[in-house]
Amino acid sequence: MVGRDTEPSVREILYSKLGEVSTESKVKTMSSTSSFIFRAPRELRPVNEGAFEQQIISIGPYHHGKDHLKAMETHKVGYLSSLLQRCSGGLENYIVAYMSIEQEVRNCYAEHDDSAMSSAEFGAIMVVDGLFVVQLISKFMDPQLRESNDSLFKQNLNLSFVALDLLLLENQLPLCLLEKFADMTGLGGDTFAREALNFFSRQSCQNEESSSGQVRKTYCFDIQFKHGTLYIPTLIVDHDTERMMRNLIAYEQFKDKSGSIVMDYARFIDCLINYPADVALLCDCRVIDNRLGSNEDVASMINKINNYVYLSTGRFY
Repeated sequence: MVGRDTEPSVREILYSKLGEVSTESKVKTMSSTSSFIFRAPRELRPVNEGAFEQQIISIGPYHHGKDHLKAMETHKVGYLSSLLQRCSGGLENYIVAYMSIEQEVRNCYAEHDDSAMSSAEFGAIMVVDGLFVVQLISKFMDPQLRESNDSLFKQNLNLSFVALDLLLLENQLPLCLLEKFADMTGLGGDTFAREALNFFSRQSCQNEESSSGQVRKTYCFDIQFKHGTLYIPTLIVDHDTERMMRNLIAYEQFKDKSGSIVMDYARFIDCLINYPADVALLCDCRVIDNRLGSNEDVASMINKINNYVYLSTGRFY
């Protein structure tokens, strides 16, 4: 049985099992698959380096081992332990499952350096982090799975920090790995994907009260022009807005087929704001809900968010 205080032994088991797989035995069929987990472009980092940095947890290989993120490694092993206790099979089954798609998983990372991390270390990260995310979503779905001393669900602030970190560009795991682990726990890949979206919806969508007094979900990108009137949903601007927008913009700049919704929206809002007085007017019109602080802070953030970002004109008429 794996316990919260046995992190070294868990790593040793993973390194031992994963180290048995030679380079020649890796799956080669996915070697041409294009990567989709990137590092932020070098040009975007100097504008706000902190926008791409994790606050509490590292997921995947890009930031693994950083000092300020090490505290969560023990918590991950605790989640792995609770998952193994409620699901049939053992840790070795998940190791074998990972091995079956090892090359596919590696190909998902655009800048992973094989020379800097052994195959066993990379695999250990994938297994521990993957099972942590699956267990996190499982606990989100079923409160009965949450231990009384689980600090993430016991303190909403901690859970909020983790959720925001898991949305960062450089803090991702391949969906194929998560769905495989979810299937093995009985959650089901489709259910996992749906519940993961529910988990993150608190960060990506906003609640707005309708005239009937009911709360409905609206998306700040859903701008419409009808019958001579421009309808702009309210954008809530807080301390995490810039962080999320910069990561989404960075992703869109890499992935041509993902569209440019966030980039176009950021440029649109920037066209409306030049001075703090513009922010004040938009707040009065309920286009912006300023939770950041002063109107000067909002104007400065919006005006800088498009630095080194190109505007797509293909969707404008």
